[in-house]
Amino acid sequence: MVSISTSSSVTAQSVAPDSLSVQGFLTDSIGVVPDGNYSLLFKLYENNISVWEENHPSVAVENGVFNVLLGGTTPLDTMAFNAPFDLGITVGGDAEISPRTPLAAAAYAKALPGLYTFYRDDGGGGFWEFSPGNPVPNRVDQHFGTVGGGLDNTASNWAATVGGGFDNTASGFTATIAGGFTNTASGDSSTVAGGAHNLASGMVSTVGGGRSNTANGSNSTVGGGPVKHGK
Repeated sequence: MVSISTSSSVTAQSVAPDSLSVQGFLTDSIGVVPDGNYSLLFKLYENNISVWEENHPSVAVENGVFNVLLGGTTPLDTMAFNAPFDLGITVGGDAEISPRTPLAAAAYAKALPGLYTFYRDDGGGGFWEFSPGNPVPNRVDQHFGTVGGGLDNTASNWAATVGGGFDNTASGFTATIAGGFTNTASGDSSTVAGGAHNLASGMVSTVGGGRSNTANGSNSTVGGGPVKHGK
């Protein structure tokens, strides 16, 4: 195998959800530009620790230039892109190319849609484990949704928002849950301000707080307190 090293910086940019486009220019050890198909192994490193990798067994290299799209084999949805990452590339059976390439700012745009907090392990809001192997991540399942923090929260409809708390679900169109515990806003434009086990299922319905309250009528409101219903 010809020894190949980078002769210019490899750049990476976000081109689609959970994908990274990588372009590079390769030469061999004496400056000859290669042509043909080569096996390329890509790894992402955080603090010199490999946290993600994907192998591309046959990448076309033309006049030294290659283009690949990462994330098709090994999903990138477990990468928060909220810390510095370096890209490592290995060609065939050679040693990994040195130095590794820091990801440019464009790759961090993956963290912007819906304040993306699907997976975080940096000690901040958005990810926790009750026990090893039992994650409770926040999820943003639709466009323009937002989960601000907490754990096990879900914004599953367009422009739905969960501010924080635990086990809250904003499933209505433009529905909002500010926080609290096990609250659901399933009506379109419905709101649960907080509390626990509250449900706002009517269109433009509101539960201000309290416990086990339900606002299931259109434009209905429950201010708070235990076990009340608004119709």
